[in-house]
Amino acid sequence: MVHEVVGTTLAVIREPVGTCVCVLDGMVRVGEPGGEMEMVQGGRRKFVFNDGRPIERAEMRPVEQVELARFREHARD
Repeated sequence: MVHEVVGTTLAVIREPVGTCVCVLDGMVRVGEPGGEMEMVQGGRRKFVFNDGRPIERAEMRPVEQVELARFREHARD
């Protein structure tokens, strides 16, 4: 997965079944190496499964929003 980050707070979460890019604010362009990039807006996430299932695009989960906001505030201090 390739990322282009522009003025944002984000997390890349590797799970046993795949990888999630969660964007708290701003925008992130995400794509496969050599493939087209897709914009992920603040408050959204993109989950790519390891087993070839269709990509999941959805709102961020509440726990992801809380933890990323906490991380952002800690980084500002």
